[in-house]
Amino acid sequence: MSINVSCSHCRKELNRPGALVFSPPDNYDESYIFNNVKKFHICSDCWTDLAKWIELPNVVEEDEW
Repeated sequence: MSINVSCSHCRKELNRPGALVFSPPDNYDESYIFNNVKKFHICSDCWTDLAKWIELPNVVEEDEW
């Protein structure tokens, strides 16, 4: 049985490995207890756009996979 994962941005099914993006903890406190984060699956197409938006240098282009 396989798990079907879709991109959290474009909603397309991931046919190859993409990226995981995590939010900051929602209830930050010094004890680090019960701090939840949100996890997003991002396809390689959306990752390239996201990396450009946050200005990450040296992002692998899709053609290099």
